[in-house]
Amino acid sequence: MFYLKYRRALCAVALSGMVLAAGTGTVHAQAQDTGAQNDDAAQTAPADVVSPDLIERALAGDNDALAALQAFLRGTDGKSPEAVTRRATALIAQIGREKKDASTDSLLTVIDRIASSAINMVSGSQIVRIGVDTDFVPTRAVLAWDFGPADGPIAPGFERVLPNDGRIGGAALDGLRRPADNELLNDGIAGVERIEVDLPDGEYRVILMTQNLGDNRLMANPFGSRIAVNGAALTVNQPSPDDWVKDAVFSNRGLQNTAGQTAQGPGAKGFISGDLGKFDPARIQRQAGGAIIIQAVVRGGKLIIELGGFNNARSYLTGLMVEPAAETSDLVLSREAAETLAPPELRLALEENILAAAADVLADVDPAQGDPELVELPEPILDPEELASTAS
Repeated sequence: MFYLKYRRALCAVALSGMVLAAGTGTVHAQAQDTGAQNDDAAQTAPADVVSPDLIERALAGDNDALAALQAFLRGTDGKSPEAVTRRATALIAQIGREKKDASTDSLLTVIDRIASSAINMVSGSQIVRIGVDTDFVPTRAVLAWDFGPADGPIAPGFERVLPNDGRIGGAALDGLRRPADNELLNDGIAGVERIEVDLPDGEYRVILMTQNLGDNRLMANPFGSRIAVNGAALTVNQPSPDDWVKDAVFSNRGLQNTAGQTAQGPGAKGFISGDLGKFDPARIQRQAGGAIIIQAVVRGGKLIIELGGFNNARSYLTGLMVEPAAETSDLVLSREAAETLAPPELRLALEENILAAAADVLADVDPAQGDPELVELPEPILDPEELASTAS
């Protein structure tokens, strides 16, 4: 029956709560204290979050109203997964209160679209706007690649990867170069669709880099809309440079945060480092880089990254870094970035919260009145081995 998925979701919520209670490891130890994030999560959303008329129109089949409800999920009060989940669960609850005489099919359609959109936002990866500190050299990476043409400059500590390198693949690979203030971001390769490299088994942090070239053919989806790492697929949210999360910087000075120091000065806003006050904001703006951060598990000695969903555009990659997941990253996150890039365990729990809200609304719906196959919400896959290691 169609609501069996929601019953299973309610059971999974309890399991997700155990994961949250067990806690998760810190990916970027240099990031600012996120205590404010926890305070925000404790706040209760208003009883009515949208106009009742908007819900009534959506349930009546008005596609514009339904699109407006989906737009509400993106919100203006934060891009973090927690903020999206708060908006989604409050909206779903309001739909449940105001469903009135809506048909079963229309209710299922609206709940499906809202829940699916919210889960995609929560489970997808965000692109972070990045800069590169002066004299930065990767210190923790087990792999550091600088993509580009043969005549392009190579960033210190990185290996040059050319378009004809056998470890990368794509229908048409082109090396590109443009003026910039940093070797890591000023050139790259367009058209990469697959990366395959030998790595020891273990858990890693994969950081793919791009630069905003101002060319819609390359920047509409510089990483694609879908990325699969060793078969684990994820969506890429808000790929446009205008929507990139602010901010992060590659720096060798991030460890100064362990002494409680914070940056001062006009160039320090949003960053955590010992001396980011010396940064020139105009120079960082000219770099205009972006990065996506993915947690990966390597088994069998291979890391395989597959990029897809370009919609007639092409990928554009400037660099790749792979760091052990247990170590502090050389990519220093701002407060906003740290709050937005939630760990996988938290994202799983938030997905289950959204499913539980949908299950609660549909609990008294008679499946005989609607199409049993209408609702096909994504189901998170619970890996017993990973959950056991998290709880230990």
